[in-house]
Amino acid sequence: MTIGYIYKERMYWVSQIQSVRNELERIKAELRLNLGEDIETGPKNKFMEDIAVLSRSLDTTEFVLLASLNNGTTYWAGNNHTYDTPRTTPCENDLFDRMKNIYDAHIELHRALARFLSGQEVCK
Repeated sequence: MTIGYIYKERMYWVSQIQSVRNELERIKAELRLNLGEDIETGPKNKFMEDIAVLSRSLDTTEFVLLASLNNGTTYWAGNNHTYDTPRTTPCENDLFDRMKNIYDAHIELHRALARFLSGQEVCK
């Protein structure tokens, strides 16, 4: 892989993280609107917890991506490696795995919401 390709891929991932983050905000707004403000109980609360977990994962991955871009690091860190900045904690997964996990969690969240909302529509 060339340095240019790696840089472009990381920049693409940063934009994807922003897109997923925006989508999560839209989902939270829809949950509040369609399901009412009482989302502290039951499956509604589970969706909000899942969104919070995914948001933290987005924040961590974005930090690692931006730290590696900002300090000029051009390699893929593996397990127990850090990027060339003292503020970055060792990453548990490489960037490919981090992004795959984000995509997987985002897709599963959408599936669960679709099943939940379609079941709720049938009950009405």
